[in-house]
Amino acid sequence: MTPSLGNREHGIALILTSLATVFLSLFAGLAVDATLLMVIKGRLSAAVDAAALGAGRSLNLGSTPAEANSYAAAAGQSFFQANFPQGYLGVAPFNPASAVSSTFSQGSNGTVNISVTASVSAPVYFMRLANFSNVNLTSTGTASRRGLVMMMVLDISGSMNNYYNGSTACQTMVQAAAGFANNFSAYDQLGLVAFEAIAHLKYPISPNWKVGNALVNEINALTCTSSTNTTAALNLAYNQIKSANLPLALNAIVLFTDGMPNSISAAYPFRNQTDRRYGFSGGPSGCTNNGALCNMPVCTTASGAVTGAISQWPNFLGTGHTSGLSKDFDTDTTPTGFPSGCPTSNDGLRQTLAYIPDSDRFGNSTHGFNDTWVYPVNWQCNPAGTCAYTGGLFANYPTVGTGSNFFQSGPYTGKWRFDQPTSIGAASMNSAINQANAVRSDTNYNIVIHSIFLLGNGTDPVQKYFLPFVSNLQQVPPLPLYEPTGTAPVVNPYYNSTQQQGLFFAASDKSQLAGLFAQIASSLLRLSH
Repeated sequence: MTPSLGNREHGIALILTSLATVFLSLFAGLAVDATLLMVIKGRLSAAVDAAALGAGRSLNLGSTPAEANSYAAAAGQSFFQANFPQGYLGVAPFNPASAVSSTFSQGSNGTVNISVTASVSAPVYFMRLANFSNVNLTSTGTASRRGLVMMMVLDISGSMNNYYNGSTACQTMVQAAAGFANNFSAYDQLGLVAFEAIAHLKYPISPNWKVGNALVNEINALTCTSSTNTTAALNLAYNQIKSANLPLALNAIVLFTDGMPNSISAAYPFRNQTDRRYGFSGGPSGCTNNGALCNMPVCTTASGAVTGAISQWPNFLGTGHTSGLSKDFDTDTTPTGFPSGCPTSNDGLRQTLAYIPDSDRFGNSTHGFNDTWVYPVNWQCNPAGTCAYTGGLFANYPTVGTGSNFFQSGPYTGKWRFDQPTSIGAASMNSAINQANAVRSDTNYNIVIHSIFLLGNGTDPVQKYFLPFVSNLQQVPPLPLYEPTGTAPVVNPYYNSTQQQGLFFAASDKSQLAGLFAQIASSLLRLSH
């Protein structure tokens, strides 16, 4: 009997259903395999990203780029293994040395580019029906770090020799600064300026600073003495950064100081007119009493000037001593050209030189925020027993010294007086702040200035405004140790939003220095994908 049409349709439906079931099973299997591969691929991508970042953080090891690459590549493999363990979801065993490869390159702007590529053999199950037992997966992770050109500028003035917990501030700074330098890579360019009355180029900026531990050896050899010529130090560091000539790199100055500037570099005009100023021991008749005003006679009628740095002695005492002239840099010659028969050094210069000029040797104005400021006033102590002068306006202390930083009468009226040490301090601080502004104003290099201020070091004055101005902070924070908890910050009237804003830290304890240096290092070592 001939089958009915309905029976034949049922047969075809059974065949189609069977075929569909096979194909659906294959597609479901492929979906399972694809999902497994996606999970493995995602973990692989995360692992190479971690490896690239880990390699970038390890570039500080090794004294040359080749050595740095070797250490960083090994670190990248370790990070990869930590994030992609052997046997993960059945992945075939692999040798990290061959499965993970790292490449490093440096651009013309100093940027270091890191690339980490890894390949693994991932298992499949349903695809084995098509004669595939595994699939090779490859992923690449990248990171980059902006090239760094950095000058360390370290204060080695005599006030750094005060002791605390068995070591001097100088010794503690040296240890912290050496550790700070070791954070950086042979790909970076570093240099060192150490300053007292003279700014010393201890290590010119160079990509070879790690070879033979050269830069750290220079740091470890530092000793502290004399005054504080911050302006000359900043100027020297600035010119070193320009000599590296990497405008697109991260150009930075890291300034450490335990106090305020007290040296001012300028071309000082000869004093050829009689006026009233402080005398000095061994001075001319009637002017031999240091700390007493007298009608100082002239010792020359010549015109001209002599260039160098004048410093005040410790504590910015209103009628205290001055020292100099000293040279500004090791490459300078000792200041010469004094008028015949006139004193050539220290307090004796009160008879020889007329005043502090309105511009310093480097073209910076000596005027600014500190024009009306006096320093050996407002003695403050804290519960820890640390005391210092925090300064104030001359208007509030009219009986200190002459009541002004400027000559109020005579032939030099309106000019800075250098026979009064607090005036030297005020002019020095203005000069340094203006030099920092000149450094930050260079839009070709866009230099950032980070600073650390060590407080409570002896009885030298402290001033809350100086380094926040230097680092271009928007607000001046309260001064640790000397201002009550909860004191409100003060708006910085010199803040410039078009310039780089640096970091500023005030350490009230020398034990804090290593941590503060580390925070600055972290800001300079940012990696990006």
